[in-house]
Amino acid sequence: MRLLRTRRECLILLFPAVMAFNPSMLRVPLGPSLRSASGLAQPNARPPNRCVRRPAISRMATVTSEQGGYDGEFVDEQALYASSSFPLKAEELVKLAKRFYSPEVRFGTRDGGECLADDFEFAAAVIGPLSKAQYLKQLKTFNLEDAFDISGNVYGFYVDPIQSERVWYFNRAEATHVGEILGAKPTGQKIKLPPQINFLDFNGDGKVTQYGFYTIDRRQGNTGGLGGAFGYLYPIGRAPPYPEAQPYKKSKRRRLFEFLVPMLTKLQPAGKSE
Repeated sequence: MRLLRTRRECLILLFPAVMAFNPSMLRVPLGPSLRSASGLAQPNARPPNRCVRRPAISRMATVTSEQGGYDGEFVDEQALYASSSFPLKAEELVKLAKRFYSPEVRFGTRDGGECLADDFEFAAAVIGPLSKAQYLKQLKTFNLEDAFDISGNVYGFYVDPIQSERVWYFNRAEATHVGEILGAKPTGQKIKLPPQINFLDFNGDGKVTQYGFYTIDRRQGNTGGLGGAFGYLYPIGRAPPYPEAQPYKKSKRRRLFEFLVPMLTKLQPAGKSE
C-alpha cells in the first residue's frame, strides 16, 4: 500500500513538469483522482472557493494609448480618471490616504475607528479578511508603537486609474525595539522591513472600506522577507510558530520538483518544440 501511494505521489509531482516540457509524452487518460491532484481542471468542475473577494468599483481598461510604439500595452490614465464616476477625485483620495497615518487617526486606533466604514475589511498577505471590530481589537492587542520606535517611510501615493476608489502606495519601514512586547524585553535592535505595497479603498463618503499590504521584495531588509507585524516580531523571537509567520522556505515537494526539472529537459527530443 505504501509503495502504491509513493508511486501515485511521484506521478502527481512529475505530471505537470512532463507536460510543461513535452506534452506529447503523456497520451494516456487520467483517472479523476490523479487529474484533480495534478491541478488539471475537469470539465464543468468548479474551483474551490478559498477566498471571497469583496466587490470593487472598477472598470475595464478599454481606453489605451500609444507609448513607445507598444499600442495596447498602456492604459490612458488621464482618460480613465476623467471618465470615472467615483464621487471623489484622485487628489482627494490621496489626502484621505495620507490622513490615515496622521497622529489623530493612526490607522483608526486614535479616532475610535471613525475613519473606517462599517463594512471595512483588513486583508493582507497572511492576516485577514478581518472585520472592523476584529481589526481594531488586533491593533489594540499588538500595539507595536509601544514596543518599537517606528519610521514608516511611506511614499508614492497613486490612485488606480482602473479601480478608481483605490489608492496604492509604498513603504520601507524601519524600527528600533524600545519596549516590552509579548514578554520580550527591549533589545535596542534595529529592524529594517522589506519594501511593501499598500492599498486603501474608499467609499463615496471618504471612509476606508479595505486596507492591506504585501511584501514586494523579500530579499531586502533584515526580517527574512517578512512584512507587517511579523516583520517586527520575528527579529526579536516573538513571531507566531506557524510557517506563514516565518521566513519563506521551499517545501520538500518544491525542492524535489526543482531537482527533477533538469532531468526532464533531457527527455525532450533535441530540436523538437510543441
